[in-house]
Amino acid sequence: MPPRSAPRAAEPVAARARRLRSAGGGHVVDRLPIAVPRHIDEHVASWLVRVASRYALSPRDLLRSVGVDIPPQRVLRLDSLPAPARGNLAEQLAVTVENLSDLRGGIGRALSEARAEYRRENRLEARTTALSRTKFCPECLRRDGYWRESWTDPLHVVCIEHHVELVDSCPGCDRPPFGGAAWLTSRTDITTCPAFDTLSTGGRYRRRCLTDLATVEAPVVFHDVVEAQVALFDIAARVANDPHALVPTCGTHGRAQTILEAWLTMVDRHINATRSSRPEVYLRALLEAHAVLGASSLVASSREAGRRQAFGPNNELAPLASDAQVRSKPRNPLIVAITLTGFHGTFSLGAELSHRLGSDRPRYPDGANPTTRVLQAPDGRPALPLAWIPQVVDEYALDIDADTHLGINSPLGRAFTATCLARYGTDRPWSRIAIALGLPAMTAPRFRTYWRSVFDAKLWPTYLSAIDDLYHRIHDSPPTIDYQRRRLDLADTGALLGACRRATRHLDHPVRTGDVVAAACRFWLDHTGGHPSFAQAPLRSDEAPSALSDDLRRAIAEEAYLTADVDTPARPP
Repeated sequence: MPPRSAPRAAEPVAARARRLRSAGGGHVVDRLPIAVPRHIDEHVASWLVRVASRYALSPRDLLRSVGVDIPPQRVLRLDSLPAPARGNLAEQLAVTVENLSDLRGGIGRALSEARAEYRRENRLEARTTALSRTKFCPECLRRDGYWRESWTDPLHVVCIEHHVELVDSCPGCDRPPFGGAAWLTSRTDITTCPAFDTLSTGGRYRRRCLTDLATVEAPVVFHDVVEAQVALFDIAARVANDPHALVPTCGTHGRAQTILEAWLTMVDRHINATRSSRPEVYLRALLEAHAVLGASSLVASSREAGRRQAFGPNNELAPLASDAQVRSKPRNPLIVAITLTGFHGTFSLGAELSHRLGSDRPRYPDGANPTTRVLQAPDGRPALPLAWIPQVVDEYALDIDADTHLGINSPLGRAFTATCLARYGTDRPWSRIAIALGLPAMTAPRFRTYWRSVFDAKLWPTYLSAIDDLYHRIHDSPPTIDYQRRRLDLADTGALLGACRRATRHLDHPVRTGDVVAAACRFWLDHTGGHPSFAQAPLRSDEAPSALSDDLRRAIAEEAYLTADVDTPARPP
């Protein structure tokens, strides 16, 4: 004999057919005669209570009458029913199968799906919202006559219509609504508490609470709490509509999904820090997240986060310590941008470039964090490959209004700009960059002096912004030639000078040492996009012609065994 708690076996189709009721005129009634539609934002248990009330039945008796047997003390999960059982139940209750979902739509489903995606991104254990228990707004319950599914979400703590805190337990029995299985066996109406009175003693049966929840007084909250709840609902609705839509936040714009996950990250940190999941703790967490993420700029957000220690005492949400700590889990780009903005002017030259502090949305260097999220699509662009960076950039590549004595457009300034581009967004060592760009060792002290002059002129923030603008312009229109390969092609100056001599002999040109060096210098400049100031000593010439003839250029390329794109001169960005 099977145990009493075992689910009832599926009823054969023939037996179900014998239960069909005949009606006049030859019609057959194969479903309940009164259809009760479910509201778009209604809790599934609330809907079943309303349906059962139309027939003066308990929800368990109603479900048993249509072939779904819920064992005692079992939590109802219509989503877990087999597909045939769900289809039969929907047919009997005259609704669609989608109406049987635990979360049908609206803000409740938006918050649940956003939380699930957030936990997947952060490689956390999947958790489902406890649909068996809920909070409520007495005034909404009295006016609408049903329970909303968003009330089950821990992030819904305030009624934005009536400016009251949602009540999380019945004042008569101190139990959360729908917190057990008592409602499945009760025939009370939608606003009456069906839980058993824990204080009752004696007798065979326990008494029910029967408190009218629609008459409970809810505590009034301040306007800033309502604003925080409205802001969370707004961003959740935008994520449900389009996760990649750009929405304003902290004086910038970001993808809705990334911004909502910043809210969830801050709330999670607050809950974990207090080690409590009470509604009042969630309320304080929402206030803290709104104060930081609702600020007018990233600078203001950084100050507010520091004042409240909203990212933790040691800034664990966006650490700047060891690389291992940064890589330990995905970091939210908005929280990272807020954190890094607060370090403007305190980082070293290399750190400011690698963290892209010239951008409106600073972020970690490439490869430092495994996140797949970005605030905007351009934020996903990687650091410029060395193949795209010439030895010196073009004159006036940086749009900076500065005195000419600073030398922004001098050869040294343009080489410094190219070096900054190679460092921007990456942790490439300076020595590797100098070797890759073909810069001589003597440029290092000159670069330090040059940067100090720009910094002392209070132009460094402007210079960083101009670097970021040039970085994006190069990404928008990348060069068609490989500067890195071209520099390597002509790294052997002896071979280049020999190729020039053989080319001039082949064309019956006069072979003079000065002319050969000048021709080699010109060919090197055209082919690599370099500057005479930084050419290797054997190629330096003050008499380099402004251009080489096509025949001589092709002859030098042929003698130097250069066959690819030699007719395309280097044009630095």
